[in-house]
Amino acid sequence: MLRLILAATVLFGSVDLGRGEEPVAGVVETFYQELDVNRIPQFVIQDISVPQQIHYQVRSAFEVYSPDTKGNFKAIQTVENTTLLQADALSQAVFTKSLAELKGSKFTFNFDRNHEVVSMEGHTAGPEVVEAKNANSISVLVSTVIDEDGWKELAQLTLFRPLDPNRPSATFVRKAVHDWGSLGSWYGKTIFTHAGTQRGISNFRYQHQLEYIKPDGPGDFPFEIQSPQFNAYEAGGAITFDAKAKRVLKVHERFRAKGSFTTAMLGIAAPVSIDEQQEFTINVSGYQRKPDQPASGKR
Repeated sequence: MLRLILAATVLFGSVDLGRGEEPVAGVVETFYQELDVNRIPQFVIQDISVPQQIHYQVRSAFEVYSPDTKGNFKAIQTVENTTLLQADALSQAVFTKSLAELKGSKFTFNFDRNHEVVSMEGHTAGPEVVEAKNANSISVLVSTVIDEDGWKELAQLTLFRPLDPNRPSATFVRKAVHDWGSLGSWYGKTIFTHAGTQRGISNFRYQHQLEYIKPDGPGDFPFEIQSPQFNAYEAGGAITFDAKAKRVLKVHERFRAKGSFTTAMLGIAAPVSIDEQQEFTINVSGYQRKPDQPASGKR
């Protein structure tokens, strides 16, 4: 869940790993992450349909550091390049600017021994707000390329490991939390299931079981959100995992939520319904391990 995009009419998400350079002290693994994101939110505001589609790519370099005696470790992600492949007219300017500003960003993730992200440093970008007026309406776009919880989820999936390395086929559960800011939150769990191994390549399926929690106060939108209700209809994905090298090769996830709320802006109230679809793919490449070092977080 990368972040809901809100558009309304009225009314209303570099480290150079080049060859031949000296490795950074403490770094045991390096690789590239190629992220492809396709988001298709559909809005209906006062019986007016407002379709959108935003498709973009983010290329990052990762450095994974040696674990401590408890198995905790850190990973540093540096965004090297971004590309906007498609955007509707309202989103074009916002995403062109946000993606350009994302280049060079550096995030530090702290992982526990189970490869779960416990904290993140370096994220400062907030949602972009753009307002456009014409004779009949006011249009507002509130969005971010990827919010903080989204970055954490992507890093955790990129450095996924089975919970018990001695029983990689065992099903296991992890807590799932995603803050939707002014729209509320999602809480629940993610169930990981081994889907078989062939020629050293393991496949895992995972399913988010989520409950929507309404916001407990006013948010940072330039309009008021009233009576929000959302349900997740599709939330899960698949992981392709190199069992021998103990690293992720690919992740693909789909998320779809539907809901409704009422906006209040400039004294005007308007019902809004949303069908939000998101799909992302992570590809890992250029993987290198420092000689004589174990895989990150190896227990």
